[in-house]
Amino acid sequence: MLTNVGQDQTPPEMLSSETTFAQILSQAGYRTGYAGKWHVGVRKGPRDWGFTDVEPESRRQYISRFSESIELDDKQAGGPVHGNRFLLSARRSGAVAQDDTGYCETQGLALLDAFAKQGSPFFLRIDFSAPHPTYVIPEPFASAIDPGEIRLDPSVTEETFARKPYIHEEQTRRWGTRSLPEETWRRVIARYHGMVSMMDGAVGRILERLRALGLEDNTLVIFTTDHGDATGSHCMYDKGYCAYEEQYRIPLIVRGPGVPRGGECREWISSLDLAPTIVEAAGLKMPAELEIDGKSLLPALREGAPLGRDSIFGEFHGMQYGLCSIRWARDERFKYVLNGNDRPELYDTIADPFELRNLAGTGEAADEEKRMYSVLMRWMQATRDPMLKTIWGRAAYDPSFDPGDEAYWFV
Repeated sequence: MLTNVGQDQTPPEMLSSETTFAQILSQAGYRTGYAGKWHVGVRKGPRDWGFTDVEPESRRQYISRFSESIELDDKQAGGPVHGNRFLLSARRSGAVAQDDTGYCETQGLALLDAFAKQGSPFFLRIDFSAPHPTYVIPEPFASAIDPGEIRLDPSVTEETFARKPYIHEEQTRRWGTRSLPEETWRRVIARYHGMVSMMDGAVGRILERLRALGLEDNTLVIFTTDHGDATGSHCMYDKGYCAYEEQYRIPLIVRGPGVPRGGECREWISSLDLAPTIVEAAGLKMPAELEIDGKSLLPALREGAPLGRDSIFGEFHGMQYGLCSIRWARDERFKYVLNGNDRPELYDTIADPFELRNLAGTGEAADEEKRMYSVLMRWMQATRDPMLKTIWGRAAYDPSFDPGDEAYWFV
């Protein structure tokens, strides 16, 4: 999202040769602020990547404002795993603002006030951790959603993992969630929605401050996230190691000059599109020497111009549970998933929107499986994906190589 290019590095530590949109903006005279979760490496921070201003107060300083200790009750946990039970959700004591959501809101507002006072053009990024496991929230949000009103999707109640990659079911063993009672899932999901509501209030207060400062009409506001969450789907908790819609189909809300209110963009959009969108909105251009993987969304948002995509792609490289290479392609109907060390997946997202039946290798959609495989291979070739090189060797980088050629198919 920061650089507009994909990178196959785990843990995520950006290469020094990369250029971020914050660097482009700050070099053009913008004040660039960052508040909240920094999840782009540990050796360097926001100031190293083009952000001129960071949160004025450390988390430790902020939390020291509150004298009340935090206690948890009404806990929901997974089943026993190696003698332990993972906490999934709980109610906590203390003030509503006594957590990371309150911290991000407070620091973001402080930066917003400072930028407004300076009168310079600015970009401000506020990264909330919420909503994110573990779902621990205070009242009134802990009781805001009645668990009895939570409707469980078939992916929560009907997943069998038949013909699925091994690591999918293994994820449920890790959290002890394979056989959780439906009532437990309802309580966990209700807490998730409560956490969303708590963060939504913080976002609303930031927008109210933007209006009070007289900046609403000439400020582009983008609301999005870095990933989704299983939250019970496929009996899973957290994210990773699979390409289900719940984890990759994320919200994107845009408001600002020239963007019609209440509209809906039906184009295929990637987080890689945000960097060129932000740069163009600032009246600037992406440097010509940069290799651009994304597209500016402004023509689509303001004029309804098509982006020219008939499919979308994603990749995953592993995280705390181990390395695991996944690539996937999706069009209006089918999703194909290439798992580097396990069976592939193919889902008919119209007939099977909850992705319960893996059609790959069954022969039920053989033509579509081959077509989507070729679509994915060509994308991996175009992006010089190192995983493609491990599959096909040096031929993958030969422009004359056709990864969809039948000669390369094998059983």
